[in-house]
Amino acid sequence: MQIETRECWINDKKRIALLFRYSEDIITLVKQIEGRRWSASNKFWHIPFQENYLGTLNNKFQGKLKFIRSTTEKEAKKTTHKPSYEKAIKDFSDQLILKRYSENTIVIYKDHIIKFFNYYSEINPKDLADENVKEYMLFLLNEKKISYSYQKQVISAIKFYFEKILRRETKKYYFEIPKNKEQKLPIVLSKLEVKQIINCTNNLKHKTILSTIYSAGLRLSETINLKIADIDSERKLIYVRGGKGKKDRTTILSGELLKLLREYLKNISQKFGYLKVFPKSKTRKKVFKLYSIEL
Repeated sequence: MQIETRECWINDKKRIALLFRYSEDIITLVKQIEGRRWSASNKFWHIPFQENYLGTLNNKFQGKLKFIRSTTEKEAKKTTHKPSYEKAIKDFSDQLILKRYSENTIVIYKDHIIKFFNYYSEINPKDLADENVKEYMLFLLNEKKISYSYQKQVISAIKFYFEKILRRETKKYYFEIPKNKEQKLPIVLSKLEVKQIINCTNNLKHKTILSTIYSAGLRLSETINLKIADIDSERKLIYVRGGKGKKDRTTILSGELLKLLREYLKNISQKFGYLKVFPKSKTRKKVFKLYSIEL
């Protein structure tokens, strides 16, 4: 059994892509490699880069797998523009920070521009043109079946790179953001379903996080950044600072949520002090993934 390999860049890290036809036997062996990951967007397994990786892998799987370097012309060009690629990503990230984009937007835009660069990895990023964008968007629409919102994010990220980094003239591209937004009915949970979600955990912190999200209608970032001073128990209000679009707003504070918050804060006040309601911890991020909360 044989696997072709090539160097690639994923999330600013140099990795080794493993290219092979689907085989459960090969996948079972690949899963024995430390640090292996599956890329859903690129449709291949990848592992951490290391010098002489071919020798290391062939020794480890001698008699079971044979690893070779991809020698096609296109793959051979994959790392040709590594310095230009790295500089383009850094310039892009730095400009987003200077423009005071939110942390979440920076992560999303950066991910989209990296995927765009990887799609044309044989081309220097500064030489990418409108025709490349058109071809890439058609690939995403026809092959990946992306949603309206995903398409909008991709176009916004590429426009930012063209106009703010390459300093190209601001214009209405033929790949402009589509005007007709999808009209989909929202999924509204019943009272019973919300109650079941909140009561599915006995962890007081998790229960308080879930209750705050649903009762006050907060986004993930707003919940994480909520401070004790933002809770007005007298007026039964919660002040949201720097929400979406860097706008402040107020939202309701129910009596039941207030009781739960007070109970929760009594347990953490001595350990963390009175600053953020939900201090950074390993479980804070886990709870959103564990209970599938999407905001």
